[in-house]
Amino acid sequence: MATAPRGEPLGGASTWIPLGRRWLPVLVIGLALGSCIPTGPAPPDQRPTRRPIPSTSDLLTLVPEGAHLLLRLDLVRLRRFWKGRPWSRHLSSDPVGSRLHAGIGSDLLQHADQLLVAMWLDSTAGVGRILLLARGPRTDGLGLASRARRSLDGTLPWRDGSATGSPPRRAPSHKPPTWTSYREVALTGDGPTTTALLSPFLVASGPRTTVRRTVDLLRGLPGRASAREDPELVALWRLVAGRAAGRAPMVAAVVRLPAGLRERVSKRLSLPTPVFRMGLRLSGGSWLTLRAFLDVAGRGRGKATVLALRGLVQRAVATGVGRRLDLARLLSPLSVHHEGGRVYVQWALPVGRLDRHANRLAPLLKALGGHGPSRTSPRRAP
Repeated sequence: MATAPRGEPLGGASTWIPLGRRWLPVLVIGLALGSCIPTGPAPPDQRPTRRPIPSTSDLLTLVPEGAHLLLRLDLVRLRRFWKGRPWSRHLSSDPVGSRLHAGIGSDLLQHADQLLVAMWLDSTAGVGRILLLARGPRTDGLGLASRARRSLDGTLPWRDGSATGSPPRRAPSHKPPTWTSYREVALTGDGPTTTALLSPFLVASGPRTTVRRTVDLLRGLPGRASAREDPELVALWRLVAGRAAGRAPMVAAVVRLPAGLRERVSKRLSLPTPVFRMGLRLSGGSWLTLRAFLDVAGRGRGKATVLALRGLVQRAVATGVGRRLDLARLLSPLSVHHEGGRVYVQWALPVGRLDRHANRLAPLLKALGGHGPSRTSPRRAP
């Protein structure tokens, strides 16, 4: 495999300190002393002073503590990059949006500006709880929350994904969902998924308990900690989405793996050593640029991981599919190197060069998402 010269690392080495729960009482006491507003003597039954209400401009402040994975999609930049690509029509069925159908409406991604996905992994099963936070533009018209509510109620037109360009039609009649209130926030959902309208431009969807904890954070309830207060997770996030990493990417993701999943992920990636943490950032413009890192234990294992990744790419290039897609040329700018136990993967390609591979990419893209799921079944509340 041809490799490009080593590029700049994503953010250099960082030191992380595993965080336990014994700090939580100290945090609560510190917040109570540092942010309380004196109001004079209070009766014994008065509610405790709330924490400062977090800014919704930073969605990490609304993610409850303990998340293992964070994924942020800048939907404005993704749509701008996607528009006009000669190969984008092969994924026009919007497979991601269809999976959000039950929770926050199938048309949400067309109107939201940003989507944050938080996941709490199960050490044995892998995927655990998933929380979605979608934020739309501040507008005088139909805000994202109103749009999501009307979509779930079945009062908004929606498109049938079976035919590109088909006219919108209304959802089949169904029993409207029941909306309740939790800390003055509208919620709906009596099954595994609950949807909350956090503000006129902010919607949350996920397990009921997790969504309620998000509402608690929104209201500044004491005793609730967010992902923003987790030093290890924030250190990882800064490597892929912080100011030092450069302009905000279209896609940013970090994951720290529980002990039970490290071996499984390493085997899935055909790596010789367990992976503890991973990060990824994807930027698009005139160039499509991907930077990623993997954290393993020690310099020797870092070198072994680099060799394994290079071998993986070489095997992919040599396959029949790899030759048809001309992967050798597409992956020629790929650079893999390590600094101690951190392995860096960097790749950049002019978008025009990628567009010229549209004919080769078409069969693969059609296989991945050319035929969207049917939406003929009645829409139901989550």
